[in-house]
Amino acid sequence: MEFKIQEYRTKLKSKNTLINFLGQYILVPIIFIIAMVIIIPIFLIINLFSRKNNENEKTEYEFEIEFESDDLIIERKFIDYYVKEIEDLELDYGLNDYVFKFRTIPRIEEIEELFFDMNFFETEIGFFLISINPIPNGMTLWFLDKNKIEFKKVRDLVSSDWDFKKDNDNVILFTKTEKEEINLEIQI
Repeated sequence: MEFKIQEYRTKLKSKNTLINFLGQYILVPIIFIIAMVIIIPIFLIINLFSRKNNENEKTEYEFEIEFESDDLIIERKFIDYYVKEIEDLELDYGLNDYVFKFRTIPRIEEIEELFFDMNFFETEIGFFLISINPIPNGMTLWFLDKNKIEFKKVRDLVSSDWDFKKDNDNVILFTKTEKEEINLEIQI
């Protein structure tokens, strides 16, 4: 399966040069100093105590069926951040709140080795999935063909909170970072 992808990027910047100057050379250093001196130590202390509490409250999540047909079953399971094996991988979460594992019947080993964002998108012929990779590798867009039972890498992505939508016959994958809006128009 081949995809034609058109990428559109729009830089986000204020039109007022005075605001840009103040934000870049005065406001950013002040915020950085405040964060270093006050906020980060408080956050680290709170995080230390919450991890100790979470270690005692670990929950084992079960796989749940997300899709089922005569030829393919796709199951998904929530993965807790505080599991030591996950922390050691140093995944590039970006702004994502959730991490999932997928498995399929018939088994596709490659899919079981990856960690995924909660968003996935079903089309008539398959599913788009976004894997969360170790730092600094960002994320990857994948396609799982539900007819051929094939799993294929589509392209690498920046680490961000990506969303899908349908536009006519195309799938749009979009996000907004601090610096730009990115839209990927995928023609199947």
